[in-house]
Amino acid sequence: INIKLTTLFEGSEYLVKLKQTKNNIFIETLFNNKKIKFEEVQKIFQKRMSFFSKSHNTIDSTLDKLLKIITKEKVESYLKIADPNIKELNVKKRKTISNVGTIMMEEGDSIFPKQLSSGTIKFMEIALFLEEKRGDVLLFDEIDNFLHPQIVLFLLRRAHYMNRNGKPTQIIFTTHNPMLINLLSYKQTFVIEDNSKVIKVSTINSMRQQSNFVKKYIENKISSHPSKSCMQQTLLEMM
Repeated sequence: INIKLTTLFEGSEYLVKLKQTKNNIFIETLFNNKKIKFEEVQKIFQKRMSFFSKSHNTIDSTLDKLLKIITKEKVESYLKIADPNIKELNVKKRKTISNVGTIMMEEGDSIFPKQLSSGTIKFMEIALFLEEKRGDVLLFDEIDNFLHPQIVLFLLRRAHYMNRNGKPTQIIFTTHNPMLINLLSYKQTFVIEDNSKVIKVSTINSMRQQSNFVKKYIENKISSHPSKSCMQQTLLEMM
């Protein structure tokens, strides 16, 4: 995780000085230390969280911010990923209001940004987050509720690209959709079973093939109805 520890752990600096266990990442060291309360670690990492569901940005504001940091063509490419029917973004230079004019659709119609679907608007907020933060952790609960599988695939590829280019980015999401599970390797998949048990698929010999895991999931041989505390534990282990 790309973070400035001195700023992030202000008030809890002693955590940074903890001796790390060999082969464990820093977050695992925090989680496995019985003297540290989960609530303290949670409070620290909440400083880095952005809640898209609570965002007060309008789509015009989101597009304006994107246009200040990336090219119009790149903004259009994001829009087309979310909605292939979008042809062009019309931009007008103004001093007091949004620079964004209308959006031209493939059929020839023009619409205002606020007329875009809720999924497209949400995706553009995520695009702004990726472009502004340049490396961070993205958490999604039931990601398939508002993003198409192809968009999820794009986000995973984007995170992979950013990691390879020195901008560490991690995407963690929950899902009940076996098709989304197929986008990942078994090493990247966790199952929360019976409300308390966290299982890394790569540790189960009978599920080392992702297709075998998906088959068992579809056949309902794996239950996954996690409690809040179990979800918190899983997030810490994954991060």
